[in-house]
Amino acid sequence: MGKAAIILVLGMAVAMSFLTMGAQERRNEAVANACQAYNINEARNLAHSGANVALNNITTNHSYQGSISATFADGSYSATCSKMPASSNSKIVAAGAYGQAAHTVQVVVEVYPKYFKSAITAKPHVNTLGTLKVDGRDYDQNENIIPNQGGLAILSTQAITRGGSSKYGGTNSLGQDFAPSTSFDPSLIEENAQFDGGFPSSPDAVVGVDDGTLKAIAQSGIGGSQYATDPNDIHIPLRGVTYLELPNNGTWNAPNFTYCHCGFDYNSFGVLVVHNANGNARLKNIRGNFYGVIIADDVDKIHGKVTGNITVIGDSPRGNCIGNGTGEVHYSSYFIMQALSGQLNNSPKIVSWWE
Repeated sequence: MGKAAIILVLGMAVAMSFLTMGAQERRNEAVANACQAYNINEARNLAHSGANVALNNITTNHSYQGSISATFADGSYSATCSKMPASSNSKIVAAGAYGQAAHTVQVVVEVYPKYFKSAITAKPHVNTLGTLKVDGRDYDQNENIIPNQGGLAILSTQAITRGGSSKYGGTNSLGQDFAPSTSFDPSLIEENAQFDGGFPSSPDAVVGVDDGTLKAIAQSGIGGSQYATDPNDIHIPLRGVTYLELPNNGTWNAPNFTYCHCGFDYNSFGVLVVHNANGNARLKNIRGNFYGVIIADDVDKIHGKVTGNITVIGDSPRGNCIGNGTGEVHYSSYFIMQALSGQLNNSPKIVSWWE
């Protein structure tokens, strides 16, 4: 074989070798890419699995907060759930890992109606006087403050006027806590608030149930619930759903929500509705202790203590202020959710799910 032929054969051999090496490299790269794509997809699936487990925990227990994790042969997931400050929402952050891949999912869940993100929520103008203390920091079942997860002091679709020696405290959207003060931080109130669909005009719309539900529960008597058209027919302490349907411009004056008997105090709990078809039923001169949710057309002067939330749904308050004495309103997600459990146990609503 001549030199030219030998050189040609060797050249072709070298070329084939390079081609074979290139093909092998491409095959290896394709396999690696396929493996990585598989790992990424599995990590994503695990992250979503963690988020769904946390969501199930919230569905079972609306006040759930905490962390979960699980490990498998080749992967794992973890998720944390926390209440978002100045909000009725909780946030889930879930992470999945598989091989060298990782993925994160964030879910925002509305765990109770959006009107309950403040100690006082009102459609009309809110005016406070005297030494009323409105505290939006989150109070637990033992009335201890849970740091950095509370709500606003007051939210109104109109103006909010602080007068006298009344004080506002709470937790802003950044999770900063402020003790009640006459020189309150402006981030603790929300004026001229707007809601999709407008502010609810019925108690049922506030808690997110069909019209007539609250009244029907009250009339059923379940769990100590009561329905009346005359305040004298209401028995203290309150339990379950109490629905007082007053006549036009009717007033329940000076109710004491604490029943004292044989040296023991029995406080009131649950949902209290004071309402009529004209939207002008008034709850006036509140005394004693109430734990849960009060929904009324008009609230005029608070002298006792309400722990949970007060929502005012009427257009025009007849009184000059919502409080002018030594009353207190404490925000409590615990007592809000306790009041809305049972017959009013709404499923959490997913606000957003992104990755």
